[in-house]
Amino acid sequence: MQGKFTVKVQKIGGVKPGDSHSFSVPLVVEPEDEVSIRRGLLYSTVEVISSTSFDPNLVVKVITDTLQNEYFNNPEGTPLQCLEKCVTSIRDRVFTLLSDPKVINVGVIEFNTVISVLWGSVLYVVQYGDGCSYLVREGKIKPINTSSEGNFSVASGVVKDGDIVILGSKGFCEKYSPETLIGASPSVVSGSDAAAVFLKFYAVKTDAASPLDIRDPLYEKIKVRRGNGTEAKRKILAVFAVVLAVLLFISVAYAFRRNRAQVKSESIASVVESGRNALEEADKLLGTDDEKARNILKEGKKALEEAQKKFSSKEIDGLISEANVKLEQVDKIRKIEDRVFYDLKIDDKEGNPSEISVSGSGSAFVVDKDKSKFYRLSFLSSPQVSVVESTQAATPKYLSSVESGVAFVGADAFYAYDSGSNKISKTGGSLPASFGEIKAFGSYLGNLYVVHGGKILKNGTSWVEDQALSDTVSMAIDGSIYVLTKGGSVLKYTSGEKENFNVRGLEGGFKEPVTVYTTADLSNLYVLDRGGKRVAVFGKDGSLKAQYVLSGDSQAWDDLKSLSVSVDEKTILVLSSSKIYKIEL
Repeated sequence: MQGKFTVKVQKIGGVKPGDSHSFSVPLVVEPEDEVSIRRGLLYSTVEVISSTSFDPNLVVKVITDTLQNEYFNNPEGTPLQCLEKCVTSIRDRVFTLLSDPKVINVGVIEFNTVISVLWGSVLYVVQYGDGCSYLVREGKIKPINTSSEGNFSVASGVVKDGDIVILGSKGFCEKYSPETLIGASPSVVSGSDAAAVFLKFYAVKTDAASPLDIRDPLYEKIKVRRGNGTEAKRKILAVFAVVLAVLLFISVAYAFRRNRAQVKSESIASVVESGRNALEEADKLLGTDDEKARNILKEGKKALEEAQKKFSSKEIDGLISEANVKLEQVDKIRKIEDRVFYDLKIDDKEGNPSEISVSGSGSAFVVDKDKSKFYRLSFLSSPQVSVVESTQAATPKYLSSVESGVAFVGADAFYAYDSGSNKISKTGGSLPASFGEIKAFGSYLGNLYVVHGGKILKNGTSWVEDQALSDTVSMAIDGSIYVLTKGGSVLKYTSGEKENFNVRGLEGGFKEPVTVYTTADLSNLYVLDRGGKRVAVFGKDGSLKAQYVLSGDSQAWDDLKSLSVSVDEKTILVLSSSKIYKIEL
């Protein structure tokens, strides 16, 4: 069984002494005590670029100290979680150091790193920013298949005897292609802007000691006194018999223990081999048959978890972590940092915003229906918020982007806000008191559409009748009308006719969908799922493109209310409670 590996390491290129505007460095960080050695060794390349000069050696010390404190002294979490946390801490401390006027003048700072650790036979890799990682197996080289989460890319996989892994800095990746590396010696790599770590893995096979190794020293301690007489011989034989019995017992007990350990070792080896085969089979299906890949991964993970309860193996635990990463790839999950772009309670402690809608380039409107108040938000860089005049209508809701600003439904009529004149006025007539509840509203090419009961009305006239519409929670228009229902269906109507349309690829469906969003300018359909604490993105053919979730504690998205997307489809704005989150696409 190839359960343990030794690693031959070669560090290439890297930092030169003296102040510099940029540097890259290969690092191998070992634990400072025997207790922490079980957490493995850290292999990394780090690159820092600044518009002003700095001391690279000072930065390297900050990096190595942080790795010692944050990784080796933190036993909680999976290897990937620990590495991501370390990289975030390093990035923040390097930025703080290089932004300190006592060190250098504040300038543009770029931070890139690739870092890995070996647990048993599983290698974990985390990349932040630019860089590269390659696997050389059986003479063939290929990039390591990673899953992206914002600025992070992560991967995990089982290494084999003879594998070579290359971790490269941004400069290294730009200078040396995979084809160049496969036939070159690492010694050809040079330059302070090109750093790399080459890792070659060798399987270690250990054999248990023989019971004879235990018996031999005992025999040496047996001393028989020669003498005459039957009694003396009888005593000698008795002692000899006792010793033989003890030796026989030790031998049988040791053989039993050795056999039990061997059975356990062989069982773990069988589980690991089966798990590895399942992961490799699923990996081949990623992107071509995601449903089949998901089923293989779920079945394989279940078998591994059952085996882990019995054997408690680090290798099995590593395969479970790898299965989780690949399941996230299948489900197209993208994790984003829990970073609030703006909190409207800064402007009004009692505020309770209910909806958000992008209008024009780089601005959006947020409405507080309880206070009949609009906020205008600039989101291109740092947030800037201004209060628009009162709506003059109670409980404004169902914002819909229009060319001049935003349209919405008031208590007694339809209204529009003109961002040019900064005025709100009625549009499309009044609503009779007997009209009843409007379930959704949208505007397109000057026409006003509402979902009312089991109908879609266009400018007050019945346009579509469908009992499924009575379950509506939101609608969006791009020429066709998309209606999101409470049960999680997305209905599509074109020219007054219902199409055969459904969204697909979302494991388990929606939990509590609240908003569907698209426009004629956008290529995708966006659904906000409060129960699933996520934003799901679909192509307009209904296929799943991505899911955005918060990394770590997702309680910040417990109260998802609304979302909107910029005209260039590069930014999603998400409203949760009073906070606005900005997702860069």
